[in-house]
Amino acid sequence: MTVQTYARIAGVLFLLSFVAGGFGEAYVPSKLIVSGDATATANNIHALGSLFRWGFAGYLVEATCDIALTLIFYVLLRPVRKDLALLAAFFGLVGTAEFLSRCCRSSCLHTVARCSRCSTAWAGFSVGT
Repeated sequence: MTVQTYARIAGVLFLLSFVAGGFGEAYVPSKLIVSGDATATANNIHALGSLFRWGFAGYLVEATCDIALTLIFYVLLRPVRKDLALLAAFFGLVGTAEFLSRCCRSSCLHTVARCSRCSTAWAGFSVGT
């Protein structure tokens, strides 16, 4: 493939990452999370379970695009200086792994479930009923 082809693919991946990330990190939390009210947040997640799942899928699409972009940038930068291209790829993959770890760790359902102040909210909330 030519350099222009890689650049075009990178542009499409950036756009896809931007749209999926914006959906998963901005739109979905604005619809699900009620600041200061864990019960309302839990009820929103229960009522809008498919939206919660689509938001998480947005995170996964964004991470997949980041991995593909890391590979493309490595291929584009390798002819210039291979050692620095490899270092950039390493940091890109580490950054994506950290992003995924943070997303899984701080998803709103996990945060509400582990919050000690929210234990009373979860006492009366049952999933699947």
